Amino acid sequence: AMPSGTTHQMSPPRAAVPSDLRQRLNCPFRSGLASTDACDMYARRSLTAIALAASLTGALFASPASASGGSEDGEPVLLNYETAAVTAGTTTWINLGWVAQGNLDNFKVTASANRGAKITYSETTGDHAGPMNGYQLLDNETDFTALLITVPDRDNISDIKIELKATWTTDEGETEKESFKITVPVAQHSGDDWTLVANSGSPNGADEAYPGWVEMSVMGLAPASEVVRFTLTDDGGVVPHLPQETWTGPDHDDLIELGETDILRFYIEPGSIESGEHVVTFLATWSSKGEAKQSVVPFTVIIP
Repeated sequence: AMPSGTTHQMSPPRAAVPSDLRQRLNCPFRSGLASTDACDMYARRSLTAIALAASLTGALFASPASASGGSEDGEPVLLNYETAAVTAGTTTWINLGWVAQGNLDNFKVTASANRGAKITYSETTGDHAGPMNGYQLLDNETDFTALLITVPDRDNISDIKIELKATWTTDEGETEKESFKITVPVAQHSGDDWTLVANSGSPNGADEAYPGWVEMSVMGLAPASEVVRFTLTDDGGVVPHLPQETWTGPDHDDLIELGETDILRFYIEPGSIESGEHVVTFLATWSSKGEAKQSVVPFTVIIP
C-alpha cells in the first residue's frame, strides 16, 4: 500500500468517508493501489462539486411554491450529464446527483447503454437504482444514485451514451416518469500492462510453510493480461525448478486483471545455493487485446 501522506498539524482531523460511498462516487484509486485518505479526498471533492451544482440548480430553477416550503407535485433535476471517465475493459461504479423540485416518493432509476456496454445495479436494489438515503426525495433535497457499468475492451470507443428513465410517485399517488441522457467518457489504457510488486525475494521469504519456494508478486495495471508465462532464460547459477519445467505462471489462473495481484513461484533446493544475491532472468509473454507482448524480467534471489 502507498503511504497515506503527511499529517498537517494545523488541520483538524476529518472523519473517513465510508468505503461504500467512496466506491459509489467512482473513486479512481483501488484497494492496494492507494491509501484510504486518497479515496476520501476524491469522494469529498465529488460530493462538494455535486453539492455546489445542487445549490446553483436550486437557485436557478426553484419555483415560488418550493421556495415557500414545498409543492404538491415535483420533478427530479439531474446534476451531472457527464460522469468521470472510465477505462475500456473495466467495470466501474458511476455516480449521478439529483435534486428534487417538489416532493418525490418511490424514486427509481433504470438505465440502458449503447456500444455494448452493460449496466447493472446494486444487489440491494436488484433491477433499478435508488437514492442513497431512501426512496423519497424531499423538496430541494440532493441525493445520489449509482450505476455499475461494464465497458467493452475495444480501442474504437471514446464514450458511452446512457439513457436514464426515472420514475416517482407524487403526493396524489400518481406515477410520473422522465427520461435523461448522459455521457460516460471512455479512456484507453496506456503504459505498462502489469508490474512486479518487488524485484527480489528469498526462499521461505513469504511463507515458511513452503521451504525453498520463491514468490514473485505481479500486479495488473491494464484491464486484462492473458496467458501470462514467465519462461526461464538465465538461471543465474541458482538452477530453479519451475512448476511447468521451463516456465511458471500465476497461481490463480492465466489472467491478470486491473488491480489484481497474483503470485508466480519457482523452487530452489534448500541449502543448495551459497549465500548472496543471484539474478534470475525470465522472458515474460502475454496477450493484451489480442496482441502478443513480451518483456525481459530480471529477478534477484537473495540467499541469507
